[in-house]
Amino acid sequence: MATLGGETILRGYYAGRFRDYNGGQIQAELRQKLIGRVGITGFASSGEVWHSFSDFSLSNVKWTAGGGLCFNLNRKDPMNLRMDLAFGENTSGFYLTLGEAFDRSCDIRSLVLPTRV
Repeated sequence: MATLGGETILRGYYAGRFRDYNGGQIQAELRQKLIGRVGITGFASSGEVWHSFSDFSLSNVKWTAGGGLCFNLNRKDPMNLRMDLAFGENTSGFYLTLGEAFDRSCDIRSLVLPTRV
């Protein structure tokens, strides 16, 4: 079962808000160190779920965008305490999370905006 929403993708919708047999989503996140171990982030994501491929339509795509602050707990490890605020269509969400929004294997921050000088 494919789901959208929660603390990792389509933040702003509650976990599992949208679900069906098939799904697709895309997310971009930019992170920037501010001062010391404090940083900011901005993100946007969109996605859709559908029963069968004949039901897929781009007119139903859901979207969210938001930003947040993060505090690095250990200088030698990228473990962050994050506070994110996200907005979608007629919805919003506040997230206090330990760790990153998505796995480092999918993390493109070094290609977009390096956090270390």
